[in-house]
Amino acid sequence: MNRRLLENYNSEAGARSYRAAYSRKLHRKVSDRLERRLFDSLFRRAGRMEDLVDVPCGAGRLYSLFESKAARVAEADWSFPMLRLSREDNRGRAWGYIRCNGLALPFRDGAFEGLVSVRLNHHFEKKEERLRHLEETFRVARRVVIATWFSHHSFRAWSRRVRARLGGRKREKYTLRTSEVRSLAEKHGFHLVRAVPLTPLALGSGHVFGLFLRGES
Repeated sequence: MNRRLLENYNSEAGARSYRAAYSRKLHRKVSDRLERRLFDSLFRRAGRMEDLVDVPCGAGRLYSLFESKAARVAEADWSFPMLRLSREDNRGRAWGYIRCNGLALPFRDGAFEGLVSVRLNHHFEKKEERLRHLEETFRVARRVVIATWFSHHSFRAWSRRVRARLGGRKREKYTLRTSEVRSLAEKHGFHLVRAVPLTPLALGSGHVFGLFLRGES
């Protein structure tokens, strides 16, 4: 991942700024509302869980939602300040607070019935890292994974590719194809039950929310 981005998230100012954006910026407020609605739909299909880990949890924005879906929820993130804010804002209710790397989760195989990992995959610059991140989610979860990736076929990804190849200043988006994600999941015993764009791929963010269930077809 980009070192400057990591340093920002792992700073007190960066963590507080990220948390504040969801209450101050219109597009973040809209995104939060859409995410919560989508999570409710995905959890209805997945069912209630015994335990769940949210990685990266950020400042714990979604903790209360996950707490209503699982008996125990653990919060995990690379950033110490994010973990501290999550603990403070949610009054230390999580089952645990763990600092970790999304490419090498410090949990045994099948440690949690469910695992949520959103808005992380698209930060990994190398494709093998994006695939490795998903492999780690499948390793740690016993039954349910909800994870996001940035769609290779979204308008935003396509436009960035075109502009980058024409000499534009912005880099290409770090994407995956849904077919690649589905094949990887099946290799690890999971089935991609739903793949839902946060917003229409022709117009919106490009993030796809995937619900994966072990052993289902």
